[in-house]
Amino acid sequence: QQRLFEQGLLPNSLPWTKGIIEDYAAKGSNRLSSVLRHVSDEEGRSALFLAISFGCSKSIVKYLLGAGAQVRPEEIRKCIVTDQPTILALLLRHSSLPDDFDGGQCSDEVAAVISGAKKRQNALDRKMRDAAGSFMVEMLHRLVKLALQSRKHRSARLDLCSRVISEILVGNVLLHSLKEAQNDNPKKDSAEEEHQSSGLDEGLALGGNSIGLLSSLPASILQQAFFSDAANATNLFLLLEDYLCSRELAYAAAGLTALASVLKHFPQLSSCAEMERYGMLDLAEFHDELASNRCAEILSRQLSKRLEVSSSGSSNQEQSSSTEERNTPSCNVVMCPQKHKAHLHVTRHSSFRCDLCGNGVDRGRPMHGCRECDWDACEDCTDLAESGLLKCAAIRELS
Repeated sequence: QQRLFEQGLLPNSLPWTKGIIEDYAAKGSNRLSSVLRHVSDEEGRSALFLAISFGCSKSIVKYLLGAGAQVRPEEIRKCIVTDQPTILALLLRHSSLPDDFDGGQCSDEVAAVISGAKKRQNALDRKMRDAAGSFMVEMLHRLVKLALQSRKHRSARLDLCSRVISEILVGNVLLHSLKEAQNDNPKKDSAEEEHQSSGLDEGLALGGNSIGLLSSLPASILQQAFFSDAANATNLFLLLEDYLCSRELAYAAAGLTALASVLKHFPQLSSCAEMERYGMLDLAEFHDELASNRCAEILSRQLSKRLEVSSSGSSNQEQSSSTEERNTPSCNVVMCPQKHKAHLHVTRHSSFRCDLCGNGVDRGRPMHGCRECDWDACEDCTDLAESGLLKCAAIRELS
């Protein structure tokens, strides 16, 4: 880095600048197009900023941009302050003016470059807004087709792809229901619990959004995407049918949410022949009944465990029963073995391991954990108990 600054940029030598950067790229693992992405001096100034400060030629600045130098607001302001309209025009081909930009006092040449850049940016913004509708329509077409393919040809890789697409279309419905239940609990007992709860909000970016494209896009886009021709409508109904035919909680919730979103935008579909042909309403009733049965199984399992504990209790059981009753929260709250309330979080790395089943947990998956006991339970295990009740309740509400 020091060689680049002293022997390439300071003397304004393109051959030396090229040679040093190419030599640096050959010795490292970075490609030439990204070698300068994170290069800076001791004060944090980038190679591009120093080149502008030294008054380097346009050819050197252009080469630095090709080698991965990033155009930031600092570089643009430096060009304006040092009155380098040619370099400024080059930078504004790779970036836009900062939102808080204030032209202030500048030369006529710099003002002309800034005016041209603003006109070009406004024209590009108008073009993007005009093309946004057709872009979203095409993206929805591709997402639905890819989802159908990934559901048809099952594999671990395609299952992950299918899960991601369902979250793009409808959001992570079940994780959102768990988060809402966590927030609906009584007032937090300590600052540590508040910190753990806020960690969930930060981790939701890993776990998925609470709302998807089918709920957030306007009806005009959905109309053009799915109901402008029979083929696209068929693909949508096939995907909904596939989701609703699954007994997995995540896909059942995705199918019900997608169906509810479509019917909300187009209520006339509730009486169309396709709804009966694909058995949408029958499948919704099936999931309502299935969720009710799962809730009954979980509650029965929990009751059996309580009876086992009570039958093997000690003689002072009556004395401790009132204390346990006070310390035991609702059946929707996950508890660690020490009867602490476990908090929902989304894993930030793949080093987590479930203390119930012993299996590892991938990054971006929901878990319940107690930091006081260093105890964590994976989604599969909690779905057999408290989380399963919450998810089944959410599915019943959707049904």
